[in-house]
Amino acid sequence: MQEHQLSAILFTDIIGYSSQMASNEASTLAALKRNKDNHQRIISQYHGKVIDVIGDGHLCLFSSSLDAVYAGLALQNQLQTSQDSTQLRIGVHVGDTVIERQGLRGVRVVGDTVNIASRIESNAPGPGVWVSARVAGDLRNHSYLSLQSAGQFELKNIPEPMEIFEVTAEQNALPRVERRTHFTYRQQHISRTSVFVGATLALLLAVGGFVASLVFDDPETLAILPLEYIGADPDYQHLASAFWARLQSHLAPITSVKLASQANARRLTDTSEFLGHEEVDFFMEGTVLLADDRVTLEVRVVEADDDVTLYSQQWQGSLDQLDGLEQTALDEITDYVVTEL
Repeated sequence: MQEHQLSAILFTDIIGYSSQMASNEASTLAALKRNKDNHQRIISQYHGKVIDVIGDGHLCLFSSSLDAVYAGLALQNQLQTSQDSTQLRIGVHVGDTVIERQGLRGVRVVGDTVNIASRIESNAPGPGVWVSARVAGDLRNHSYLSLQSAGQFELKNIPEPMEIFEVTAEQNALPRVERRTHFTYRQQHISRTSVFVGATLALLLAVGGFVASLVFDDPETLAILPLEYIGADPDYQHLASAFWARLQSHLAPITSVKLASQANARRLTDTSEFLGHEEVDFFMEGTVLLADDRVTLEVRVVEADDDVTLYSQQWQGSLDQLDGLEQTALDEITDYVVTEL
């Protein structure tokens, strides 16, 4: 499905990533993982969505310029407060964007807005948050944000020169964001369920236990998406697919949760048609990070309708401890699925 909408696009990448990878692979991969975690958390907090991750670069979608700029400033603040040596270059532009829906979470964005945001980011004079004149116009009534012009830039494949501005914020000027929690989701879920149960009870009075069996015997559906491998050595890519298969087989006996098949879980990342045939309530995703014989397993459970992360956990150890790490992870994940989903 394809649609046009006015959107703000935020691009980021790590300055000097290639040279850092060449000089110290292990520390650079660890920084890459921290950067990805920061993006997933902060972009969501400011009502955005990470659309694509290409190496060290992130493409993010927002419904407003202000949210995109807030998120960019928050990413830079996170690096400063944590004393992380990683430096991010960030570019933001707003305009008409083509949105293509491609599955459970799959969204592809294309158009001039995406291209311009990418060019602003790649031409930014240094770390910070750099925006187009159109975004700068959206920010002018916010006195706690400062805009400094860096001048006119000739951007590749853009016919006219564009003025680029750096955005800075007064200390503690960013709005406080509410952390979306599992408790909040369960409240909403219980509320929806209460309405449903009320209607069901009325039916039960009329038609008896037969209707009850039809209503209450339908388990929640969980799709375990293919895990992502992050590491410099492609010979270890099989670790992600092997752990994914173990997750499938370990959770399959749980009768209170219905698992999507491996084939359908793969299809969820490629096509939206699957959801028309079978509703998915939750999906599980994760990564396997390998750096200098140190492995990190990460798994998240996400509520499908609202794209809210309900569970996130990491397990770390040496490569020769992988079997034990996987078993610990499987036990903890199983306990969560049984008790919470």
